[in-house]
Amino acid sequence: MRHKIRLIFKPFLWIAAGVMLVYTLLDWWLVIRLGLIPWKEYVVHILLPFALAWIPLLIWLRPRVRLLAYPSRQDASGPLFVAALAIAAPTILLQYYLETSCGKLTNLITISQIGTTSPTKYYQVQHYFAQKELAKWYRLTTTSSRGNNMTYSLYIATPLLDAQTIVIKDFKPTKIGPKPIGHANTVVQSIALPDSLEEKPTPAVTDTSSSLDPGQASLTIGPVKTGPSQAWACVRYVSKGLSRSRSQEEKKQIWDDFFQASMTNFNHMDLNHAVYLDRIGNTEDRDYYEKAAEQSFLYSTSSAPITILEPRYEPFAARNGHKLEWAILAFFLGGWLFFLVLHMYDLDQSKLKAIGYEVDGQ
Repeated sequence: MRHKIRLIFKPFLWIAAGVMLVYTLLDWWLVIRLGLIPWKEYVVHILLPFALAWIPLLIWLRPRVRLLAYPSRQDASGPLFVAALAIAAPTILLQYYLETSCGKLTNLITISQIGTTSPTKYYQVQHYFAQKELAKWYRLTTTSSRGNNMTYSLYIATPLLDAQTIVIKDFKPTKIGPKPIGHANTVVQSIALPDSLEEKPTPAVTDTSSSLDPGQASLTIGPVKTGPSQAWACVRYVSKGLSRSRSQEEKKQIWDDFFQASMTNFNHMDLNHAVYLDRIGNTEDRDYYEKAAEQSFLYSTSSAPITILEPRYEPFAARNGHKLEWAILAFFLGGWLFFLVLHMYDLDQSKLKAIGYEVDGQ
């Protein structure tokens, strides 16, 4: 066994450590610091670590893994695949840890200042108001890889203003302006649930806002001042999976129940007192949040890119969670798994002699 450790396992550990270190440094430099890579986060964080791990494995480890004696119909592809997984898993977890740990925290006085500063990962804002009456939503229906199950997702985007805006109440126009949060008028409007489960975004609204609270009052608002870049507080709700074989009526009822439950939770969520706001990067969730925000008349009032923020309520020091510990654990578990794979095979004596390596018993 000591010969397998010397010939194969030790080189594997060096390759794994090298890939993790080099890729993490490149991610920090090119993506986080310089912002030169515009790809989706799942490409940078997941696909690339797994794909690039194969390059050093095929160059340096494959010739060594082929020294093992394989039964018929087996080759080195199995151990190499395990080695690639063992390297990719901790590397992927390290990228998520890097994203949260290296993210800069910016303190703002008002939310409208967010467009006048360089973009950062996190924000703490002294004065802002989440105008829920102007929130918009976008629905997404996804199916499983086998197509047997489907899931509903609800993306809600709420505009963040420097202060609360008074809206027309009881069909009587009132002047638009700031008002203390503790004395806000409560105004609501009903939203009709979709008649079918086809993907239909909410129509764009001009001069009329859509509240997510079920009710009867109609809203109309006047001009709303925003900063050079609009900020939106966004939350997502995901339903449990359901079988696609259900009838159309059952699917609609499940969607209605999920929508109402999500709205109830959203209406009770205090978006104005988040510990900090997390600016999400180039993800698919961001795309769907933007689809929700695009339905608001506020979206067209600024030519600058909007800022998508997710409210966080845990302490800022806890933002990393246990990502680093999981990355370290994945490294050791991956190494242990590859070691077990090596233990399943013996070294091929004829192959060793062909390269001039003498084995004095195993």
